[in-house]
Amino acid sequence: MLSIIVPVKDSAAHLRACLKSIEPHLCEGRGGVEAIVVDDGSSDDSARVARQFPVRVIECGTSRGLAQARNVGAKAARGSVFLFVDADVALHADTIERIEEAFRDPAVDAVSGCCDDRPADASFVSQFRNLLHHYMHQTAGAKAGGFWTGCGAIRREAFERLGGFDAGVRCDFGLRLSQSGKLRLDPAIQVQTRKVWTLAGMFQAGMTNPPEPASGVLLIMAFALAVAGLAVPGFWAAALAVITAVVWLHRGFFGFLVLKRSAGFALGAIPLHLLYFLCCTVVVGCTWFRHRVGWLSLE
Repeated sequence: MLSIIVPVKDSAAHLRACLKSIEPHLCEGRGGVEAIVVDDGSSDDSARVARQFPVRVIECGTSRGLAQARNVGAKAARGSVFLFVDADVALHADTIERIEEAFRDPAVDAVSGCCDDRPADASFVSQFRNLLHHYMHQTAGAKAGGFWTGCGAIRREAFERLGGFDAGVRCDFGLRLSQSGKLRLDPAIQVQTRKVWTLAGMFQAGMTNPPEPASGVLLIMAFALAVAGLAVPGFWAAALAVITAVVWLHRGFFGFLVLKRSAGFALGAIPLHLLYFLCCTVVVGCTWFRHRVGWLSLE
């Protein structure tokens, strides 16, 4: 059995679209798919919306975070495979079928899908962030360094072996999973994201799988040169040269934006992309350091 686990916190409007996309798979009569909605202390109508669909609803009462909500759903699930779906995504008609196909390979512990290139929110930041996510997963190859909980499935035994999600450490579950089992990225498994991104939310969320480590190093170098340029103006030219090199390295992504949107959209995305990628490099570097070395205690 496949157990679809949907954590939700104050996302009633998006949850309705999500469950509508899941409902056909629950009504096929084969008994091979169940859905569990875990309400993480919502103050809106999320739980009421969920009860309008043939799903099990678990109300946490008080908010414990979506990571713990996923753990609660996994504990209640009956399936041998858990599919974690965010409340702000909608499955494609073939999403479940493709996931089931992936797990016919006994060597696969987990599989991540990705968002498609048609995000529902039309704002510039949301379009940029969701298209970046799509492009990254489409070009990353089969081996993934992160587990996307927006549409990610894992065998029960692998989930239990890892002890579930760690509520206090972003990206840690994917890192542990990639080391202890076989994590596959399948870009053909797609969902439509309805997530509305703000600048603050985008930078806070970070990114688990930068495309080229060299780009991150170059951006840190460019930032250092720009800071040095405050005292020695000549360093500004060096910073600009490094930034130009990074843009060239990412020309595939900007070409993708031209193809999917427009040249104007791609030009406007350049500064946002560089700043975002710089922040993500720092986040991923800190996560890697904690995972490999152990975070220094201040106690």
